[in-house]
Amino acid sequence: MSRLRLRAPSWGHLAFIGAAAAFLIWYFLDAYGASSRLENLMLIAPATAIGLGLCLFLAAAEFVTVEGAAPRTALPAVDPRVPLFMALLAAYVAALVYDLGFDVASFLFLAASLWVLGERRPTLLVVFPAVFTVLIVLGMQELLSIPVPTLLFDDM
Repeated sequence: MSRLRLRAPSWGHLAFIGAAAAFLIWYFLDAYGASSRLENLMLIAPATAIGLGLCLFLAAAEFVTVEGAAPRTALPAVDPRVPLFMALLAAYVAALVYDLGFDVASFLFLAASLWVLGERRPTLLVVFPAVFTVLIVLGMQELLSIPVPTLLFDDM
């Protein structure tokens, strides 16, 4: 049976976690100082809370190890899909910059990402990106009141 045991932490990891937590706190306080309205903090406050919770979890994990666990093996080779996905993300940002529209760019990015990650069913490659695109465009425009440039959904 494996048990948890205390160990010496990696101070570099702890410093990085501390820097991330400090950034999260600074960003929240800066946003709160700019405007304490719900619309401004609706996404920032929960993201900050989740981020700080993860920082606490990771910091605590630095001090314990599992006794009897298998030793760490070498890192696997880079998955060839990772560079493809990075290129897709760059193309998505470029499409947004060059006015393809948030809706069309999001649909194409989601469909291509699903394909790169192994999805081959045509129905899913069309339906999921279409539904998700409509939801995020409506969410950005109606719930957050953020005007996003769209190509197909100008009347939404």
